[in-house]
Amino acid sequence: ILTDGETYADPPNNEDQKAAFFSEGQLIFGNGGSLIVNGQGEDQHGLCSDDYIIINDGNITIQNAIKDGIHTNEGYYQNGGSVDITSDSDGIDAGDGPLEIQDGTLTILNQADDKKVMKCDSEILIAGGLVELTIEGDQSKGLSAVEIVLSGGELDIEISGDVVLESSGSGYDPSYCTAIKGDELIELDGCQVYIVAIGEAGRGISCDGDISLLSGDLEIVLSGDGDTYINESGQNDVYHSPCIKADGDISIISGNYTLNNSGDSGKGITADGQILIGG
Repeated sequence: ILTDGETYADPPNNEDQKAAFFSEGQLIFGNGGSLIVNGQGEDQHGLCSDDYIIINDGNITIQNAIKDGIHTNEGYYQNGGSVDITSDSDGIDAGDGPLEIQDGTLTILNQADDKKVMKCDSEILIAGGLVELTIEGDQSKGLSAVEIVLSGGELDIEISGDVVLESSGSGYDPSYCTAIKGDELIELDGCQVYIVAIGEAGRGISCDGDISLLSGDLEIVLSGDGDTYINESGQNDVYHSPCIKADGDISIISGNYTLNNSGDSGKGITADGQILIGG
């Protein structure tokens, strides 16, 4: 059990001290056991490596962290074990590396506004195990990466955060609470995904590029209402909650998909490009 203080004294030789549990090099956990981190540092993470982190076995609990629950510069890999995170910032930030879940269980609670529960600057891959995310902060995101591939295991996401209107141009730009948000590609090919959103204009799956649904099971239930607002050009506009939205193309090839949206102005599937179903 590790508990740090709210403030840190200056370290000798200007050494880094970024977290309650911090390593300059790789951190690899295995062979059972338990680690509990109670992060109190006002500008520190809970568990942090300047390289990568691998979880092969054991029970890791981040009970609290003022910054990220788990932070790495070169990737996060979970091949087993159990990880439970509560953080006032991002849940897991894998930096420039990938964020990969092959097995085990991962549970994250996010209560802060405008945060990312699982994020990296490259690819998020969920190929096995069980991932459960609870997102309560306004305009926060569940999964956030350049590419997101869901090829196995189970992913359950519950979001209750609301949309936020940010001042922009002659009006506002909506920033949504979204379960899965990709920059270039979101691909579902074998994973079981369940998403529930009750916050105002809460969104299911949204991508600035393309979405490919190749196989697997997906259920999205949205109930948050939309509303009118003044957009960046000073014109009347509407924010809303789509179950699946792509700025590019959407391909639905095979699998089982159930979409239910009971919110005002709610949508099922919307794309700026083409929507391909089957052939």
